[in-house]
Amino acid sequence: MRRLLPLLALPFAALLIACSSKASGDNPPADSASATVAASPTPTRLGVPSGTTFLAATNAAFEALPGATATTGTIGNAAYRIEMPANWNGELVMFAHGYRGEGAQLTVSSPPRALRALMIEQGFAWAGSSYSENGYAPGVGADDTLALKRFFESQYGEAKRTYLYGESMGGNVIALSLEHYADEYDGALSVCGAIGGQEEVDYLASWAMLAEATSGMPIAIGEGPAKLNATVLLQLSGTLGSPTAPTAAGKQFLSAVKMLTGGPRPFYIEGFAEQYIANFAYLLVDPARQSAVTRAATNT
Repeated sequence: MRRLLPLLALPFAALLIACSSKASGDNPPADSASATVAASPTPTRLGVPSGTTFLAATNAAFEALPGATATTGTIGNAAYRIEMPANWNGELVMFAHGYRGEGAQLTVSSPPRALRALMIEQGFAWAGSSYSENGYAPGVGADDTLALKRFFESQYGEAKRTYLYGESMGGNVIALSLEHYADEYDGALSVCGAIGGQEEVDYLASWAMLAEATSGMPIAIGEGPAKLNATVLLQLSGTLGSPTAPTAAGKQFLSAVKMLTGGPRPFYIEGFAEQYIANFAYLLVDPARQSAVTRAATNT
């Protein structure tokens, strides 16, 4: 097993420090604009196909930063992006994106621009997959991220070190990857990672049920997105108020969430206010409760 570096407690800049001056990756792909390959099998598939038909991202093009080249394409049904610096230090960062909702259209994205600039400046290549499915599917994300790593190696050679960087559900992708594909990665950084997996969905379901209980107003689950949207965004806001100006029911809701999630702590109200609408919006992502994780959600 490759030794996993203890990087979670370090700044990301420390994660991306070149540890050797040895040059590698002298064989870039012949066509750096686009490449399409067949899906590569992984040692043990972690993702279970949902059976839903998804539309592959057809416009995966993106502009490389100065001093780098961009490569795009598809692996099976998953689109990918690779950004390779001209002064590659031989190390690779695999980017795992977060939850994209339940829509049919797959999309591929890049890490934050400032982070990309830091990586390219320091000579790190990065690669990111759209994954082959939407929804809360971290196992699929872990499989597709590994398939993209395999493709990168076939085009540029094996990296001296490979790191994982994941956001939100991408943090769950990281946890599964380190647990099941430990020999593939040397370290990881999870940013706002949903490490609990299904527990995150349980939390959001509980958030909504607690709002229903404290407000005394039934939430229109299963009655269509229009009615649910009106309930969540209009009626609840009047019954509970806002995070900074809560009604009596809103104060009870704010207090109950605080006590059920760890008790009094610094910056609780700031975090509550920032996620207030987003946490209710979970209901609107899958109003018909069709996805497996939504149907499995519980507040027991």
